[in-house]
Parts: sequence; C-alpha cells; structure tokens
Amino acid sequence: MLAQSTLERLINLGLDKGADFVEIFCENTYSSLLELRDSKITQAMVGRLNGVGVRLFYGHEQLYTHTNDFSEEALLKITSHGSVAYL
Repeated sequence: MLAQSTLERLINLGLDKGADFVEIFCENTYSSLLELRDSKITQAMVGRLNGVGVRLFYGHEQLYTHTNDFSEEALLKITSHGSVAYL
C-alpha cells in the first residue's frame, strides 16, 4: 500500500519531531451486508474504509492523526503536525 521509502520518511520525521515511537496504520477494507427477512432482501449495504493513521508516542502521551490521502506529501504533512507543541 505504501512504499518502504515513504514509511521510512514518516518514521524518521516523527522521531525528528521528538516522538519516542511512531506507529503507522493502513486500512483498505471492503465490506458488504445483505439482510434477509422472510426470504426477501430488506437491506443491502456496501462500504469501503480507506485511509492511513499515524500515531506518535511521547512517553505516556500519544497523538493520532489520519487521512484518506495516500500521497507522500499528505502523509508527511499530517505527521509533521503531530508534535508536542500541539498537545
């Protein structure tokens, strides 16, 4: 989903911002639901969860930010805003 070089840049940026640990979570999940009652379809739903979350750990405190923009520019932007100054 993300290039290793992008992941390395995100981790290094978080550490450079003073984080003790950086966690990156990617999700691209497709789900569907079909509800039947008395052999008749009563509900049909389809959905997709798609995004990236970055969690920065500062000792016992943590910051979490996320986006559905997978571009390296967007990911670096949300990670750079996750600093202690924003607590």
